[in-house]
Amino acid sequence: KQNINYLNKNPMSKLSTSKNKSTPIPTKLNEEDFNEFILPHLSMPKRGPKCKIGYHKIFNDILKVLYTGIQWKELPIERNLETGKPEIHYTNVYKHFAKWQADGSWERVFNSSIFFLKTQERLDTSIIHGDGSNTVAKKGGDGIGYSGHKHQKGEKTMTVVDNNGYILSPMTVDSVNRHDTTLLPKSLNHLMNLKKSISLELNGTLFNLDSGFDSLVNRKYIFNRQMKPNIKENPRNRKSPKKGRKRLFDKEAYKLRFCVERTFAWKDKFKRLLIRFETIQARYQAFKLIAYTLINIREFCCGTT
Repeated sequence: KQNINYLNKNPMSKLSTSKNKSTPIPTKLNEEDFNEFILPHLSMPKRGPKCKIGYHKIFNDILKVLYTGIQWKELPIERNLETGKPEIHYTNVYKHFAKWQADGSWERVFNSSIFFLKTQERLDTSIIHGDGSNTVAKKGGDGIGYSGHKHQKGEKTMTVVDNNGYILSPMTVDSVNRHDTTLLPKSLNHLMNLKKSISLELNGTLFNLDSGFDSLVNRKYIFNRQMKPNIKENPRNRKSPKKGRKRLFDKEAYKLRFCVERTFAWKDKFKRLLIRFETIQARYQAFKLIAYTLINIREFCCGTT
């Protein structure tokens, strides 16, 4: 098939990559934003004593750890003006973080951010972009492997974003020794579940991927889900072009794939995500979900960095 200029059929795609580039990502939420975007999706205790300092302060303490990358025991806790003692012990902040991770609260918070963007008509799914990123794991733990190519232990995550850089699917995780090609089926399954839950329109969407995902199986996976793969062909050291019908590839649309690289740069603002120190993979994923949620709702938050 001949290449088609997908941008001419989707004029909004030309403008989507230049929208809101300089919008700051919040590292601290005010109480109004917290009550709107975060609190409704966190599990609350049905009995027992209530939190004295409020869940808003606990969430901002978690953001301090996420943004600065400090250890939990070094977390600066505000002191009570009357007694001069810390308002809460750092272990209690960690217990709330771990509890909300175990019961799926952070995943609900992230999914709600995507639904909110859809209701605000901010998602541009005419073209979506995917890519994998590696994270070094210094302390070991579950779900990691050794990469002979990079000579390091760590994990790999595949992220799918829309054409504005909003994260749609951050849930595909594997050890770093696995190739990017093997991550796509799991990521597509998560994307299809999201499509059903919030009625996201993805039929006819162009899926931008680099040559690391070039395989017949991956192209079939994308075609079977009513999307169009725009994958740069991997020459695999061929000296002559591969025989057969030419694959669909739009060079102009492929140039927009920097959206996912820009999202990775936004994620690196949070120091806790640069290197994995959590031995439990689910805890590290919870930090990622919080960071991705803040990236998705950044335009609607009154708080500043």
